[in-house]
Amino acid sequence: MGVLRGRRGGGGWDAPGPDDFGPSTSSAGVGKQQAAGVRQRGGAALLNAALGRLDAVGWRRAALHQRRWLDGAVRFAADNLRPKLDSCSPLPATCDHNRLERCANCVTSAPVALVGVHTMRARRTPAGRLWGVSLIAVGANSCGFHASSGAVRPHCRRLDYWTIAVASTAMLRCVYPNVPLAATIVSLAATPWAPFLVSTINTSSVEVKYLSRAAQEPSLRLPVLAHGVCCIAGLVCFKMEDLAPEVPLTHATWHCLSAAATATFNHLVNDVEEHELGLGAGDGRRRRHKP
Repeated sequence: MGVLRGRRGGGGWDAPGPDDFGPSTSSAGVGKQQAAGVRQRGGAALLNAALGRLDAVGWRRAALHQRRWLDGAVRFAADNLRPKLDSCSPLPATCDHNRLERCANCVTSAPVALVGVHTMRARRTPAGRLWGVSLIAVGANSCGFHASSGAVRPHCRRLDYWTIAVASTAMLRCVYPNVPLAATIVSLAATPWAPFLVSTINTSSVEVKYLSRAAQEPSLRLPVLAHGVCCIAGLVCFKMEDLAPEVPLTHATWHCLSAAATATFNHLVNDVEEHELGLGAGDGRRRRHKP
């Protein structure tokens, strides 16, 4: 504490002036505050610099993650959208274990071609006859695949899947006569890249129409039942090729069941021709319904 020093004047003691005190406590407080402020400003600067570095690291990490994601997306697109020679069947020879299996698979490719011949004769529209031609192509390509060997075999397998997808597109136009032409073009354009997906979408659409019409038309219920039994048995055979490949003639049996299931679609196409297009038996021209 400072020492009080006063001056005595004529009238007594004068009040002490500012210089009469010792070291000022207010000056010391200001100095401490200034030092504290310097330290605070230094700490804030360090904190801001650290946050800036963390922010930069965060942006770099985000950019790195985004780049990795984009690289993965590009690789996925390249692996799945690029046409591959063996994309349809990584092991195209698993269904032909020996000469007996190969001969049986070639012979049982004929039923679907015979279904195509029957379809060409029975159908009354250009779309129906075109579907029949596509079924004949399916049978021919199936036989060619099972008879092939060596380097040409993957090409035949690829062509086999393509013809099945094209046949499903032709069948869709028979069952849905008013399907837009653009949808058919897209389906055909996607066939080389995703034949199984094209076949699945088209066949599922036809199955929905089949069940819907069978619920309204009693004459279609027995064909739908036969179709369902053949499809379920065919799926069992198709799965057995993976689970028990040593079972003989599994693929040949699947050929026959698939041909039978395809043949039942003619009942649906006939119903569409009669009720939606107004075509009678033996009539190849479109007729108007009488009011």
